[in-house]
Amino acid sequence: MQRMLMALAIALGLLTGAPAFAGDFYHLGHHALKRGDYARALKMLSFLAVNDDPRAQYDMGLFYRDGIAVEQDDVEALGWFLKAAGLAFYKGKGSAPDPETAENYLVRASLQGHATAPLVIGKIHYAGEGVPQDYARAYFWWSLADERGAGGAKDNLALLDKVISEKEKAAAADLVARCRKITLKQCLSQW
Repeated sequence: MQRMLMALAIALGLLTGAPAFAGDFYHLGHHALKRGDYARALKMLSFLAVNDDPRAQYDMGLFYRDGIAVEQDDVEALGWFLKAAGLAFYKGKGSAPDPETAENYLVRASLQGHATAPLVIGKIHYAGEGVPQDYARAYFWWSLADERGAGGAKDNLALLDKVISEKEKAAAADLVARCRKITLKQCLSQW
């Protein structure tokens, strides 16, 4: 019965995008955590975390930091904490929206290997939120997200392909090619 309700809640939330769904699901995850049902809590909170809920991402950092229902991993924990901070600044959770600070934290999460942080960075550059609009950089970040298997990256690249100029596309391809030969940190230091 509980699985059927969870499936219904997920489907409803995906169809409507209702914020109440995330909040209810978040509280269910915390309730499972309080009961000591760590596997269920991890399942619920990780679902929200990969779908850009900063609270759940912070909780994922705690799971990995403390080794709760997962193997303890400080690097993975740091990646989740950084992504949570980046999204909190991006969405204005706890402060006014601040895309520049959000990008800073999301870049740090990307350096830790986080797969979905580059999606938001690409969006910031695509839309010109707090930074000059730069399709080449959006392409770079979404390509990185795609290489890391992040859902939505291919769709974003297809959308970008419809509006990017040939000059920007060449700059993007050059950037991606240069960065494949060195580490991400080295690549970013050359921008």
